[in-house]
Amino acid sequence: GASGAPWSNAINLPANGSILGNGGLLATRVQELAQSFGAKKCHIIAHSKGGLDTRAYLNNQYDPDTLKVLSVYTLSTPHHGTIVSDIIVAGRASQNPESANADVKYLIDHDYSLLSTPQEPAIGNQTTTSMAIFNVTYPGVPGSVRFYNYGANSDPNGNGPLEANETAGMNPAP
Repeated sequence: GASGAPWSNAINLPANGSILGNGGLLATRVQELAQSFGAKKCHIIAHSKGGLDTRAYLNNQYDPDTLKVLSVYTLSTPHHGTIVSDIIVAGRASQNPESANADVKYLIDHDYSLLSTPQEPAIGNQTTTSMAIFNVTYPGVPGSVRFYNYGANSDPNGNGPLEANETAGMNPAP
């Protein structure tokens, strides 16, 4: 950036790790990265479940006297869980899951527990019920941290693929 401030996107947490476990890992990694830069303050930008991991870190391990987090930006983070997680978790728990709804049936039929499909504990942590409990337990972030959340619907017309006209205006010119 213009300020010359150091930055890194080197922190990658286990995609299928638990929210609380990843929060603990983030506490260590963010501190190590800040020390490597000689920084006493930082900003965190987190994507998807990384925003939940960041909230867990800020509520359980955060020490502003060691490293002050000035702001957190979450991008497409499922703060209230996802219906997809609900369907996949319920489908996996059922002997012969079925649905008359085409979208639900597709999710059931295409969850083969492949590596690209979310696994436990991450997927169970992101059900709407699990996130309701998480939100009661951790209703926010420490008051000194500025918090911003950005979400998006990348397929507004609902036909499946992301089309050029659906991205119009998403990246305004500088």
